[in-house]
Amino acid sequence: MFAPVRVIGIGSPFGLDRIAWDLIAALQQSEKLQTYLDRQLMLESLDRPGVNLLRYFEAAEYVFIIDAVIDDNFSIGEIKDYSIEEISSAELLQSAHSFGVREALSLAQTLNCVPQKTRIIGISVGQENNQHFDWDGIISRLAACLAPEIAEVCDAFVRGTVT
Repeated sequence: MFAPVRVIGIGSPFGLDRIAWDLIAALQQSEKLQTYLDRQLMLESLDRPGVNLLRYFEAAEYVFIIDAVIDDNFSIGEIKDYSIEEISSAELLQSAHSFGVREALSLAQTLNCVPQKTRIIGISVGQENNQHFDWDGIISRLAACLAPEIAEVCDAFVRGTVT
């Protein structure tokens, strides 16, 4: 697990909470990322990791955390970047599980083990009964959007020009 760039999809096998897992699966198939897998890049789906999320920060230099969110400020299927400060005060990222992403990131901040570059990406899933959307199409679009950004970060590690 030495890859300096980690993309972590948080979720569970239930309903739309698996959207980040589906995005990770699509990214694993992306031709743009194939040359980086294993050396510079790790793509991982985690089932409600809680405090174990911190384990994936070890030796990481750039981490993308992807999770489903309910946020009325943007449309279903859109992604939004969140800062750690936003997450700390946001009710939308509270977990039904006693120790969720918000709590894990708060602990990581306290322990000073948040990777220097951390990008937190929320995928808007709306309310519970949104199964009728074209989620496969949404996942394909999001993977096509994120893969070049992830490849650019990996390429910076290869060139030694990460900032």
